[in-house]
Amino acid sequence: MQERLMFNFDVATQADASKHVLGNRVFEPLFRVRNFDVSINCILDFDDDFLGAMSRAWPALGTFECNIYRRWGPGKPRATVAGLIPLAQNCPDLFSLELALGIGLKRKEIDLEKLPGGGMHHSPLENMQVGFSVVSDTEALAAFLSGLFPQLWLIGTGWPVEEDEDAEYPEEEWEKGRVLAELHVTVERASDDAPDQARKFFAALAEHRSRRMLQILEFNFNVGVQVDGTKHVLGNNIFKPLLTLPRVDKLEMSMNCVMDFDDNFIAAMSRAWPALRKFESNVDHRWGEGKPRMTLAGLVPLSQNCPDLFSIGLTLDANLTGKDIDLEKVPKCGEHQSFLEEMHVGYSIVNDPELLIRFLSGLFPHLRFISTAWPNAHEDEEAEHPDEEWEEGRKWAQVKVYFPHDDEDL
Repeated sequence: MQERLMFNFDVATQADASKHVLGNRVFEPLFRVRNFDVSINCILDFDDDFLGAMSRAWPALGTFECNIYRRWGPGKPRATVAGLIPLAQNCPDLFSLELALGIGLKRKEIDLEKLPGGGMHHSPLENMQVGFSVVSDTEALAAFLSGLFPQLWLIGTGWPVEEDEDAEYPEEEWEKGRVLAELHVTVERASDDAPDQARKFFAALAEHRSRRMLQILEFNFNVGVQVDGTKHVLGNNIFKPLLTLPRVDKLEMSMNCVMDFDDNFIAAMSRAWPALRKFESNVDHRWGEGKPRMTLAGLVPLSQNCPDLFSIGLTLDANLTGKDIDLEKVPKCGEHQSFLEEMHVGYSIVNDPELLIRFLSGLFPHLRFISTAWPNAHEDEEAEHPDEEWEEGRKWAQVKVYFPHDDEDL
């Protein structure tokens, strides 16, 4: 049985020099295939009904690629994001898709709650190339795609990105390319080699053609646990490729693991992303043995190199003695103008609250809110915690009261 078909046709233009439009009927006679790859110098105009029929005819489909880098004239593709649903439901092996779509998606048009979730269809789709598809609502599209394809981690388009800065394009094409400035990735189902998959993902992202445009990154990964039931520890090397992305100003990461950055990594991050405004890593995971490698010294380059940074979430070793760091040499507001307002420190440990207050108030003169994951005697008085956790909570409470805040302003 034929399982792979490849077409490369030279289709002459019409009498008026416009391109032919080939629709459903041309391709309907094709029999079942696993990989479908079409390159024809014309516009391929499928509709949602055809995609639904294709998904039922070819349940073993692994890749679907058609030439998507042809600009549309008037009008738009007939295939919409609704046509992706049967592909997710009926093609459990589909991992790569290239298709031009009309993505005029609004939240009210599709009930995102009724989308088949990853647990129902386990779509393994990882790579999606959409050519010159037009997006109207990036947030709605992100919610739709992450719900439909939980393994999706790479989206490419034909629109210009920052990498093409010397090329001349109409402003509307630059605007369409800017949808790549935001990347939201959710992986709900953990694989056995999830940490290695995360490393490969970040490495691939660093090589992607959109890397110079990316500004906002949000990652929500389920990396599972180790064989002995303990949490994975992901360190500098996993995340280092991200530092090659030159324009990042917001990074939020939520992973059910321990993120173990050290001071050198944080310093490199501050130099790589001087426009950084917000950095949040999941800080609410307890450490086992040992302690975080990052210390208070790692905060100094953030204050010096990232003047727009207003919120950070990091677990660190906040133990401090007078001889560790010369507080008189900590850069003051007039030297760096740090406007950091919020700190989320999770299960960070502290030994000397008064010394920590002196350090933080000198480094971040605008700091007015600190949150921790330790128990709070005022809020968790009936909860049961080991004595050492209550002690950490008590010490951090002394620090937090020095930085009063108004919840409505945060």
